[in-house]
Amino acid sequence: MRPRPRQSARERELVGLARGLVFMLSLLALGAGDAPDTGRQLSIHPAVRLVVDARGDLHFEVRAARGDGWLHLAGRFARSRDDWPALKALNGHGQPVHGRFYRVPYALLRDEYRVLGIAALFPDDLLNGEGWHHHVGSARLPIEEESLFRLALWFTGDGENFRDLLAANDLQDPSLQAGQEILIPTALLASPFRPAAGAGTGALEYGRDEEGEYAGYRLRRGEALYSAVVARFTGRVDPDDMEEMVEHIARRSGIKDVTDIPAGFMVKIPVEDLAEEFLPPTDPRRVRLEMDQLLASRYQTSIRSQDLAGITVILDPGHGGKDIGTRANGVWEDDTVYDIALRLRQKLAQRTSARVVMTVEDRSQKDRPHDGTFTRIDRDEDILSHPRHHATDSASVAVGVNLRAFLANSVYRDQRKAGRDDEEIIFISIHADALHPAVRGAMVYVPGERFRRGRYGASGKAYRRYREVREKQYVSFSRSERLRSEGLSRKFAENILEAFRDKDLAIHADKPIRDHVVRRGRSWVPAVIRGNQVPTKVLLEVANIGNAKDARLLKSYEHRDQVAEALLAALLSYYRGR
Repeated sequence: MRPRPRQSARERELVGLARGLVFMLSLLALGAGDAPDTGRQLSIHPAVRLVVDARGDLHFEVRAARGDGWLHLAGRFARSRDDWPALKALNGHGQPVHGRFYRVPYALLRDEYRVLGIAALFPDDLLNGEGWHHHVGSARLPIEEESLFRLALWFTGDGENFRDLLAANDLQDPSLQAGQEILIPTALLASPFRPAAGAGTGALEYGRDEEGEYAGYRLRRGEALYSAVVARFTGRVDPDDMEEMVEHIARRSGIKDVTDIPAGFMVKIPVEDLAEEFLPPTDPRRVRLEMDQLLASRYQTSIRSQDLAGITVILDPGHGGKDIGTRANGVWEDDTVYDIALRLRQKLAQRTSARVVMTVEDRSQKDRPHDGTFTRIDRDEDILSHPRHHATDSASVAVGVNLRAFLANSVYRDQRKAGRDDEEIIFISIHADALHPAVRGAMVYVPGERFRRGRYGASGKAYRRYREVREKQYVSFSRSERLRSEGLSRKFAENILEAFRDKDLAIHADKPIRDHVVRRGRSWVPAVIRGNQVPTKVLLEVANIGNAKDARLLKSYEHRDQVAEALLAALLSYYRGR
């Protein structure tokens, strides 16, 4: 008889877990794979759904992608790739089949999916500085019993912490009633349930005077009212908006000369002018924002591709035709960003396996990057819709702005029909901003969930001639779709900024990733990413040409090439899971 091989501690642990899971499987009401919907399933992601069994216990089911084995499935959805034997034992010994769903217990699922599942199951729950506020009886699926033990297990990772929940909520009896609110203090929360890092930073002091509520900020030596206060805490970056807000805050604070403010001076910012993340911690708008930030931050792509094989990159150089974009310090936006897009397309073609789709073509420049300083505005760009669109007046400029989203959506639908996962499609709109001269560097806009709650599209004679519009005139998005898109896009934006830092390219000093534009008292998501169905999408402002240094750099083709290199690096790192 051959000697039995020795098992490591980890292997013994997994075997024990697998045996326990097999026993659990015999108790569960639903079978693995494509089980019928019994009203106990909740989709939280295109590849993940939450299931509540007849006893009220939670588990998840995940969909296998093309080519997935148990190791791949564990790598995509479990907390560790080493958990693959447990998944295999729980689901049977055959190989995963593309498109089928397989069980992953709550304890083994990756943190981000656990949070998304709990938040989707309990939509009335909220997060603030105290912790997670759970509303008993608010579940979207039937749970026969919500006990303190279960809450402790779900939110802290250890059911025995129910005693701490008793104390934190001043309860004598562990039984719960519908409508009751239970606080899970931040100190007890498992790490994935804690507030998103960085929310509400800024050392603000909240108070009230005869004019109402304000947030106070003490200026440090060398700080200016424009950059340290207005750009940082109000979100304004438009030159006129910043000038108006500086005057408003100076008057409220009793400042006579904005160029001569002593260090330590308390600047008063009216609460109504604060960006939501800087509102008082108990303000309902900030509480909801921080909850949304937590949920969005948990979405990350499960697609991995070392050389972008299978990835479709939609490149959208901004403006064109009559619409030249911004113009300052000798730089024209449309020609500059088109050149960067061409350079990126060229690098993708030479060094990756990605498929690239351009939304715009410059008739004179075609696909040749410009190795020099632009000396004229050609105005001969077309949007590559069917038929092509050329902006000749203000009305056709407006049509062109919307057509870019229609074109991206058409590409998206074609790729989905061809069997592509929606996370294998990515959209980059490239622009150059003209902001206040005091600020410089790149900024990335992502689609903020709370600014995309409508129905988007267009109709009328001006649009009917385009095939992309006739295919699908209007789109709208569920809350989970909006949160997922914001989260995936924000992750990609982080990759872009990291690549810019590696290339020593300037980045906007305050909040370089933004989920909406603030201008003239209005807030909105740029149109090209607002009604765009591609989940991962960004609008990148590569620099501020209103700043003389940024403009001078963009005139250099070597600098434009470095921007394209940074974008290539960002795409590669995003799909390598870094």
